[in-house]
Amino acid sequence: MSATVEAEAEQPAACAQEAAHRRAHDFLARTPVRMGLVSLLLLIPCFWQRHIEAVDLPSHLYNAWLAILIGEGKAPASKSFSSLPMFCSM
Repeated sequence: MSATVEAEAEQPAACAQEAAHRRAHDFLARTPVRMGLVSLLLLIPCFWQRHIEAVDLPSHLYNAWLAILIGEGKAPASKSFSSLPMFCSM
């Protein structure tokens, strides 16, 4: 095990995350052209498709629109609806 890896293993989680961000930043700084080319290659399939299907996107848009209406009190039968704050998505 190298000295850098051993030193990072002893750091608390916040410091380890900061070290990971630093390594990612250093990697991207060394290879910006390569990262740009990889990004473009990953986007190519999006351009040769005539139609990109987002299967459940309409239901998400409807739910977001309905949540806005409920929050404003403009939903049909809005007295029977209420929106609650979400503390956890699990």
